[in-house]
Amino acid sequence: MIIIAESGSTKTDWCILNKSTRKNTVLQSQGLNPYFLDEKKLLIQLKIIFPPLMSSSVEYVFFYGAGCSHEEQKQKVNHLLKRIFKNALINVETDLLAAARGAFIKEEGLVCILGTGSNAGLYKNQQIEKSFPSLGFIFGDEGSGSHIGKKIIEDFLNNKLPSDILNSFFSSYQINYYDIIKNVYSEKYPNRYLASFSEFVYKNISNNYCKSIVYNSFEDFFIKRISAFNDYKSFHIKFTGTIAYVFSNLLLKTAEKFNIKLCKNDIIKSPLKGLIKYHSF
Repeated sequence: MIIIAESGSTKTDWCILNKSTRKNTVLQSQGLNPYFLDEKKLLIQLKIIFPPLMSSSVEYVFFYGAGCSHEEQKQKVNHLLKRIFKNALINVETDLLAAARGAFIKEEGLVCILGTGSNAGLYKNQQIEKSFPSLGFIFGDEGSGSHIGKKIIEDFLNNKLPSDILNSFFSSYQINYYDIIKNVYSEKYPNRYLASFSEFVYKNISNNYCKSIVYNSFEDFFIKRISAFNDYKSFHIKFTGTIAYVFSNLLLKTAEKFNIKLCKNDIIKSPLKGLIKYHSF
């Protein structure tokens, strides 16, 4: 059996490719970002999903994950996976490469991720040829769920939310300054916490305030990430990730402002389907 895993900071999709039956099974677990890793909790979850009889028959694991750009972090994930898949050859790569292979298979292009976090990279010869360091939710992640969530939280803390949105926000969350500070500065997964507020923005996207938060966040991504590639207009550009998918109309509008040709088919919620095709060749 072969396993393909595509992991963000929030969730991991696991696809089991059974060569004998030619059937694929997709399972889900929490995200496996080595920077925010609760190893004990994740091991318990994975042992339930992959019992010993199943895991021992896995030959290859192709794991693509957020936070796996440095060798030290790759080894951390590899070590954890080896405790589950003891007989498998394990290959750990970045979520950016997953997005690229999932979106373009073997073609070339500029791939962008807008999920809990964000990133962009130039894909050539089935590898990421050029990218820039991901700065995370504090210094970067423009256009992502955590960035959108951070924007609305900033306005909430600074008493800048429009009255109608403020009332709806209080009704939805009933949180205060101390709850937010604790979750962002003291608890695990602050990026996931901030990204969770993007759901509120989505539910209220007909409101001009919420619409402007998403649009401005996407603009920041185009300015700081896509425009960093000097010849970006010469490449086919595709997006992956839940944020790109659910706010696709605003993403298309932003692309138009930057004179970038982008259509609905260039926006993919998950690269997993494409990854299965890539590894089935």
